[in-house]
Amino acid sequence: MSDDRNVWGYRFYQYHGKGDFCRGLWQKAVRKGEKNLFFINMYKWSFPGQIRDAWSCEVRMYTQTKSFDLNLMVDGEPNPEDIEKFYSDAYDSLGCVPDRHNNSEG
Repeated sequence: MSDDRNVWGYRFYQYHGKGDFCRGLWQKAVRKGEKNLFFINMYKWSFPGQIRDAWSCEVRMYTQTKSFDLNLMVDGEPNPEDIEKFYSDAYDSLGCVPDRHNNSEG
């Protein structure tokens, strides 16, 4: 994923909440109908002395009774299709429910 701001439907944020080496956050809501199932956060990292940038991904998922984070380290340039498929498959196989904090109750 390049630094293009809306590649693959991800929204770019200048984000420094993860420290000085975080170069940005790309976020996308994965939806089904009107419901947000989960949000994928992709972080770009640039560390001193490192030849190429590093990437990590995180998603918070919910079951009927719990929430948990599912985090990935990505080797090389991330492929959003593969990452979205991984998280969607995890969502289905773990019996998750739509995001409890980012959906209207109506």
